[in-house]
Amino acid sequence: MLPVLPEMGELGNMKRIIGFIGLFVLIAGLCHAQTDEVYSANVVGIFKVPVTSGQYNLLSVPMHKIASYRGVISGNATNSITDSTASWTVGEWSEGVTNKESPFASASTFYIEISGPTSSAFYGRHFYIATNSVDMLMLKAPAPSDLQASDLEGASYKIVAALRMRDVFGHNDTTNMCLKAGADPSTADTVLMWAGNGWTDTIFFKEAGPPPSRRGWVQGTNIVDNLVIDRDASLFVRRLGSEPSTNFTMTGEVSGNAQDVILDINYNMIGGMSVVDKVLDNTSLTNVLGVGADPSIAGTILAWNGTGWDTAVFYKDSGPPPSRRGWVQGTNIVGSTFKIEAGKGYFLSLHSATNWSRLSPLE
Repeated sequence: MLPVLPEMGELGNMKRIIGFIGLFVLIAGLCHAQTDEVYSANVVGIFKVPVTSGQYNLLSVPMHKIASYRGVISGNATNSITDSTASWTVGEWSEGVTNKESPFASASTFYIEISGPTSSAFYGRHFYIATNSVDMLMLKAPAPSDLQASDLEGASYKIVAALRMRDVFGHNDTTNMCLKAGADPSTADTVLMWAGNGWTDTIFFKEAGPPPSRRGWVQGTNIVDNLVIDRDASLFVRRLGSEPSTNFTMTGEVSGNAQDVILDINYNMIGGMSVVDKVLDNTSLTNVLGVGADPSIAGTILAWNGTGWDTAVFYKDSGPPPSRRGWVQGTNIVGSTFKIEAGKGYFLSLHSATNWSRLSPLE
């Protein structure tokens, strides 16, 4: 059964949208990033996408924050990574650490990303950090099931601060919001995430009403200003019909390495840090999704068309017309026309778990 959006008021004429990065504030209808002055080994750029009023917008994040640290791994266990040349302050990369990003009272989450070599089985993978010693990163549980001792020895890495709700959509300590605040979801713009087998509770920026009474991003009764938006995830944003269409302007770092996306069986709502559109024939998804005579055999791609999901796209290798091998949607061959678009989210439906290595446009 295809994923269905929960009822969240009048849907109107829904449409696809956007990706963003950094710490944003709304100025003259635009969302501008604020970044600390740190060294970037890759391209830092700007990405601008319109957000339409009265619609659900399926979006992803095409860039990431500038890496906070880079190094080479000297060894690893199944749940830890060591850099013998590091001299970190104990706990400086710990989950929930404060005073690392603006605003300084907010809690940060960091992940380590394997940036080389390309021959590594873990190239492009990312692991969230639980805490650290002077030269060791302890990985957040559960530990990667496929990581064995010494697998990462000699690999290069970077430590990156994960994007949070406050980074992408605005802060709880400013009126310069990217989305409309309100007392409840009916009076505010809302955010919706996929939890693997269903939708999370609605997230919105609460400015008044019953507890929690302070201004902030709320999910149920929880304040979620620092809720992580995963590197590879996409999400729905509903813009109220009473609010004008707007533009998000994003700045951030374009990853210089591929990013390996973990895909589970069944539905995965993915986006990822892609700043360049690619037609299916120029992606590696053929080997990832598998092939077959019909979608019951092959993995599929679902794109959001504004009112629901388009006809599934899959790689056809036999069966009724069109009979030649290739990406098909209905009876159309679409390998050279269907695009995985920058800043847009998609559902991938798989019959078995696998990985997808999204190549960097800089590679």
